[in-house]
Amino acid sequence: MKYWSFVFFILLFAACSEPEIVLVSPSHSYRIVIPGQAGRQEKEAAAVLQTYLRKISGGELAVTAATVAEGDGNIVLCSGGCAAFCGDTAAAPGNDGFRIYTRGKNLYIVGGSGNGLVYGVYTFLEEYLGCRMYAPGVQVIPARTEVRIPQHIDNRQEPVMAHRHLGYRSKSTGEYALWNKISPAIGTPESHWGLFAETLYRLLPAEKYYRQHPEYYALYNGKRVPSQLCLTNPDVLREVTANLKEWMAKRPDALYWSVSQNDNTGYCHCDRCEAVHREEGAPSGTLIRFVNQIAAAFPDKVISTLAYTYTREAPKQVKPAPNVSIMFCNIECNRSCPLETDTLSASFRNDLTGWEQITDSMFVWDYVIQFKNLVSPFPNLRTLQPNLAYLAGHGVTGMFEQGNREVGGEFNELRSYLLAKLMWNPYQDADSIIADFTDGYYGAGGKYVKQYIDLLHDNLEESGDRLSIFGNTLDPKKSYLSPECLRQYGELFNRAEQAEAAHPDILQRIRIARLPLTYVEIEQARVDPFGPGSLFVEHDGKYRVNESFMNKITDFIRCCKSEGITRLSEWHTTPDEYLEIIRSYTDMNFDGNIAFGKKCTFAPGLAGQNRNADPGLLTDGLYGTNEYSSLWLRSSMKEFDVTVDLEKVQPVTSVAAHFMNNNSSTVFLPAKVTFFLSHDGVSYTKAGEQQGPEPVNTNGPAGSYASGCKPIPAFYTTAVTGKQARFVKIRVTSIGDCPVWHPNVGAPALTMLDEIVIR
Repeated sequence: MKYWSFVFFILLFAACSEPEIVLVSPSHSYRIVIPGQAGRQEKEAAAVLQTYLRKISGGELAVTAATVAEGDGNIVLCSGGCAAFCGDTAAAPGNDGFRIYTRGKNLYIVGGSGNGLVYGVYTFLEEYLGCRMYAPGVQVIPARTEVRIPQHIDNRQEPVMAHRHLGYRSKSTGEYALWNKISPAIGTPESHWGLFAETLYRLLPAEKYYRQHPEYYALYNGKRVPSQLCLTNPDVLREVTANLKEWMAKRPDALYWSVSQNDNTGYCHCDRCEAVHREEGAPSGTLIRFVNQIAAAFPDKVISTLAYTYTREAPKQVKPAPNVSIMFCNIECNRSCPLETDTLSASFRNDLTGWEQITDSMFVWDYVIQFKNLVSPFPNLRTLQPNLAYLAGHGVTGMFEQGNREVGGEFNELRSYLLAKLMWNPYQDADSIIADFTDGYYGAGGKYVKQYIDLLHDNLEESGDRLSIFGNTLDPKKSYLSPECLRQYGELFNRAEQAEAAHPDILQRIRIARLPLTYVEIEQARVDPFGPGSLFVEHDGKYRVNESFMNKITDFIRCCKSEGITRLSEWHTTPDEYLEIIRSYTDMNFDGNIAFGKKCTFAPGLAGQNRNADPGLLTDGLYGTNEYSSLWLRSSMKEFDVTVDLEKVQPVTSVAAHFMNNNSSTVFLPAKVTFFLSHDGVSYTKAGEQQGPEPVNTNGPAGSYASGCKPIPAFYTTAVTGKQARFVKIRVTSIGDCPVWHPNVGAPALTMLDEIVIR
């Protein structure tokens, strides 16, 4: 027994005292060796490694070019096809892959094609020397006099996802992208993308063709409108092919070209297109038949097309051509549960399987934030890893993770870092990556930020709520964003701030991470402005603005601006506009509004579009805001009436109705609002009217979205002189259908009405 104990300790000692390779010490250092005919990758990799070893140790390693890497004391860097240079016959890594290994007393980093070698150098710095890049400009570089590595290393990596695109501003370019192995940003020459997604409006621009050839465009709601193209028209095929050829001539190096639907659902319903829809069982069949013909004209290119909204279901007969790639979009999916097990995502899984059976080239467009509230808690971090692993298991080889096109957003640094790691290898432990980030990025406050993340996700899971990318801060008020939850979250951030009070830079990062909680408090106060500590306080029976709450709002705006946050919602709502909206709330005058709390009736059919709407929302004293998923009465009717019963005949001096304008969606101000008065609710007299403004094009070319809409609500009003009434009727006349320049041209325009004020 004593003998075996002795052997055990000898083996343990040997394992613990295994010799290491000392790359840099005060007495000596290795040299960096690259091929004599080194290319850009070798030179760039050598410069990166030399720079960071200097930052770590203060030592300057020489960079030497050689025909063959000979002797000891070398860090050998080379790209694929360099077996002779390395003296190694092992197969070279694939595209973007690398191998880090030791042989004798030499260290080798060998890269495949693409950025493999540079990725290998950054991975070596991270996995063996403890370096990190958590965000652009935020690095961890350990300082040590000696740089040691294990004597035996053999680390070979190749990306699970060949295409790893990250849709977060500032995260897809520069050193951050290289360090975290993100594919070159789409639109750059290195990405090899010519046109990317939603391109038919570019390939057959309505400004050029629509007036003379309306038959090129979709028959939608009985009219030819430039929402989508008529894909069975042979002239459309001819023109799109010719125009795409011109685009390709400008970028002959580009391999990937998108020929894909515009971002709306106004597809063609002409007899020819409908016949193909029926044959294929879905509109996607019409699209794939069209795209296959385009692909045949350009056999040396990859033609990408979307499987999105009305084309998400795979066709029954036609299959994508070998050089057609499907970009599959999951915009409708629930984000609170993994796709593989979520009962609400069954149709998504069926559609994915349908495409998997007919194509080997599938790219997924994923959505990872709440687009209507960019600065808002969105607890989806636990679904990112299982979703990417599930997609990889179903043949998906490329990802576009759409985050925030604007600056900032909830946990944008963490989500970018985590997604970059998981797109490279979706089988990693996501929780460990998150913990590594919170500890490194938030310092001593990191453990409390991690506790907040865990508690937020636990509360969501316990609630069973659905998490939508178009959700809001109000629906979860009874679950994971309840007042009690917000109190607990706030206490964790208090501890985080206290832990880093002496370090202004890290403290600011913690305060930025806290912005979503403040945003929720403000948003929820807008629907409960009389609650404790909210927007209004009662004084002598009258409501006045709560100055301490306004100070919280101004601090929130100031913090947003210091971070460079440009939008609080996709496409619109700058911090200044948000403050303007909040201040419009403080203009509410509850005194003298004789409509306050009175009963409203809707015109026939209107209630059907607002099943969950309380008719009292029009007279509850709360103004609707730019967050219009609640508090608003919506209508797609050309005209509708709302009548307020004042309960008794009394003097009326003015009537006002509150409407939303957001052209980036399909929400337009009315064309006209007419006001009527009545004593008995039967006979009405016109009291006045207000014409609406002409709709202004804020969207760009037909079929495309662009920012520019300022979604600040507006009042339509009329003054009344010497009149009395018990009933006030407001007749709203919409603009009709969305204008020809709008992405949803031909679809009914939405009208949104909220508060009615009568004095």
